[in-house]
Amino acid sequence: MKNFFKIIVLAAIFCLVASCENSIGKKNLVPNDNDQTDSEISDDDADTGDTEVPDEGDTEEPTDQDGVEIPDEDDNSDTTDEDWEDVVDTDTDGQEYKSPYGSVSFSFENIIGTQEDPGTSGEVFATGTYGNASAEIKPVYADKVQTDAFVYNDYIQIQQTPIYVDGTLGNPLVLLYIPIETASAAGIYGLNYNGDSSIVIADANWDTGAIECYHAFGEGQMEIEEVNINYSINLNGSATLYHPKNYKGEDVSAEFSQIFTGTTALCDPVN
Repeated sequence: MKNFFKIIVLAAIFCLVASCENSIGKKNLVPNDNDQTDSEISDDDADTGDTEVPDEGDTEEPTDQDGVEIPDEDDNSDTTDEDWEDVVDTDTDGQEYKSPYGSVSFSFENIIGTQEDPGTSGEVFATGTYGNASAEIKPVYADKVQTDAFVYNDYIQIQQTPIYVDGTLGNPLVLLYIPIETASAAGIYGLNYNGDSSIVIADANWDTGAIECYHAFGEGQMEIEEVNINYSINLNGSATLYHPKNYKGEDVSAEFSQIFTGTTALCDPVN
């Protein structure tokens, strides 16, 4: 199923937290064309030449032996400066986010439920940091977490949600998506935003229960040790995190938003 389909449609599911119901995001699948490629950051300063200025007294441009015009060294053209400004503008968004943008480690051994009745526990599923200054994936202000696992639209989704001391839900979320086909056998599997399985860090709007924006996606690997698709799964893994605006120097936000939909918003830099 790799690179053929993944589109998230975030919908509400019900989880019992401090006697309150709250909504959790979901992922939908649709075919994903193979001709999608990562976009590259443009570089506009490659072919800019200086404006030709003849020497005083010359009636025609000086040439070298091959008849190629040689520009005067005292070129006062502003073309190069303008091109440099364009390059800086192009790169600004990506430069706001470090690359890598953090890291995550995760481990899960529990039951898998359904959309309506997820397997829920208070076990910490994922730890690590994200952002430009290493914000905690499990925030220090969180009294505990809620981890939910369920099958939805041919995927196993595992989600970790921080919970405040007063019982309200917080951010960021950690969401792991595994195709049922992948999870049907033990083994080692790759993780990426456009790979077989994906792990993302996101913020939710808890007034609506929908994903508000995405902080990062993970590139790494996961090991499924045991699986009973109708009851439970045992897995662990780790990944390096990247913001879609700066994936090893490339902006892949357009490709990312085609796969992770429901909102195309990317979170502001976290310091």
